[in-house]
Amino acid sequence: QTFFNCNLVYAGLFSIQQVEGEMLDQVLMIYCPNLLFPFLRRIITNTATDAGLSPLMIDPIDFASLYARRKAAAESKPINDTKN
Repeated sequence: QTFFNCNLVYAGLFSIQQVEGEMLDQVLMIYCPNLLFPFLRRIITNTATDAGLSPLMIDPIDFASLYARRKAAAESKPINDTKN
């Protein structure tokens, strides 16, 4: 049974200059989300509180480790290299 369901679309507009390649990817996938996430978390918490619910305690997200895991998964070779 779902007690609370929240879908939120939140975006930021960033001006990024003189950053290229791998560093640009890291800025977009780590730094920018790190700036936006606290505001998103506050919006959800305030919405729940304003609705009379207990404040939601949303854990922080480590975007750097998420990026590293996704990059490692993308670079890893498949275990089974057979073709069907």
